[in-house]
Amino acid sequence: MINTTSNKRSHAVTFSICSDLYIVPASEQDRSTTWYTSEDKQGFRRSMVKSIRKITRELEELPMGATMTQCQLLDCLGIELLITSGVARSAAEVRRAHIDAILSEQRLQKLQGVCDIDRISSISEERSHWTVERARKLATGYAALSMK
Repeated sequence: MINTTSNKRSHAVTFSICSDLYIVPASEQDRSTTWYTSEDKQGFRRSMVKSIRKITRELEELPMGATMTQCQLLDCLGIELLITSGVARSAAEVRRAHIDAILSEQRLQKLQGVCDIDRISSISEERSHWTVERARKLATGYAALSMK
C-alpha cells in the first residue's frame, strides 16, 4: 500500500492511492472468540443505558452550584455525549456533516477529474477538530484522575 502525504506538514490521516482486500476464511472458533454475539451487543447496550440513566439521575439531583464527585466524573467519561439527548443529537449531526463534507469533496474532484489528497485531508482535519479537542480533554481528565 502506498501512502501519499504532503511535504508541507505531517497528517494524522493519509489517503492511499490504492488498497488491497484479502479475505481470510474464519473458523467457527475464531468467530466465537473474536466477534461479539448479538446477545453480547445487547448486553453492552443495556449496561450503557443503565449507566446513562444512573448518572443522568445523579446529575439532576445535584444541588445548584455543587460539583460532581470524582466517582461521578469517572462514570461520565466516555458517555458524556449521551447523557442528554440534545448533546447526543448534536454530536451525531456533526459526525454526519463531517462525512458529507468528505464525500462531497470526493465527488467534486471526481467530476473535475482531479485527485487532490491534500484538499480532502485538509477538509477532514478542519471538520474533525472538535473530536481531537474532545479526545485531548478526556485524556487530560483521565491523566489527572490517575495521578490522585
